[in-house]
Amino acid sequence: MKINDYNFAGKKAIVRVDFNVPLKEGKITDDTRIRGALPTLKLILEKGGSLIIMSHMGKPKGKVKPELSLSQIKDAVAAALGVPEVKFAPDCAKAQDAAAALKPGEVLLLENLRYYPEEEGKPVGIDKEDPAYEDAKKAMKASQKEFAKTLASYADCYVMDAFGTAHRKHASTAVIADYFDADNKMLGLLMEKEVAAVDAVLGNIKRPFVAIMGGSKVSSKIGIIENLLGKADKLILCGGMTYTFAKAHGGEIGKSIVEMDKLDVALNVEKLAAEKGVELVMAPDAVCTEDLDFATMTVKPGSKIEVILQMQFLQTWKVLMQVLRLRRSLLKQSRVQRQSCGMVLQVYSSVMTSQQVQRLSVMLLQLQQQRVHSLSSVVVTQ
Repeated sequence: MKINDYNFAGKKAIVRVDFNVPLKEGKITDDTRIRGALPTLKLILEKGGSLIIMSHMGKPKGKVKPELSLSQIKDAVAAALGVPEVKFAPDCAKAQDAAAALKPGEVLLLENLRYYPEEEGKPVGIDKEDPAYEDAKKAMKASQKEFAKTLASYADCYVMDAFGTAHRKHASTAVIADYFDADNKMLGLLMEKEVAAVDAVLGNIKRPFVAIMGGSKVSSKIGIIENLLGKADKLILCGGMTYTFAKAHGGEIGKSIVEMDKLDVALNVEKLAAEKGVELVMAPDAVCTEDLDFATMTVKPGSKIEVILQMQFLQTWKVLMQVLRLRRSLLKQSRVQRQSCGMVLQVYSSVMTSQQVQRLSVMLLQLQQQRVHSLSSVVVTQ
């Protein structure tokens, strides 16, 4: 079903969005994700429907954390939608009455989905090495289905518009779809746009075709990586996932994020790239610090910052350098046209010497020390 063809009049739509927006002292510092969902949300209201909005925020890992409550953004969502009020359900799994009371044109925002471990479907309080882990995992998967069924019971139709989490098989992004027939589940306008962009790029590849992929985990991107290795001429990996590759080669990564159980996956990606003749590129350097506040992505006062060049597990990689996350204002200095996925870009090759990398690193560090941050890496092209 296409969202533009659906009759929302008198119906309740439960919409999965990505409202995982950055907050500072309870105030939104970047509302890009909210604005991205507005066309879909407004379309449903304009067509006479009522909205049940669901999202996650941060990583509470199945625990209630007030600092990650979506109640902090409900007034901002109301203002963005142009409605007098956005009602709030303080427990996303106990919102039956609030959902049933909704009238056409009204909006209900559910509390953070990840307050329930069932959203991600991962057992909590037990290590993967524990012999009882597999049984706990099976039990959680069964519980996840019930959680998704509860969410589905609130509405007449389901709209998936959370592109940023679409690759995850969570209760609200995938499992819930099983409880709606084909005529009552659909993609939102943002998802439709992104899927069309991907199809356009991958369906009519212009070479040289270079893909850039970032993220914290190799495991959640492996399907996309394998797909791109069959199409791209060059694959540039950046972000936290590269530390898993570093560790796989015996690199020292300190307290950086790593998936110790996916070292073989990283090595297999390298092997697959070699077999397919795809150049796999990673950063030749890293900006390191002694202590980082992951909540605000800022270096803690008094912490030492150092640029480490030619990390021991890498060779003479070129093209890309990875730095701490910087705000979009910095990206304007080396703007590259975005093609699709927020990840796949057209890049024109460049060769940078270690001296150039070091000079640029120092410049970026100076900006970083001015507390200029966001969720992006920097792509440098010439």
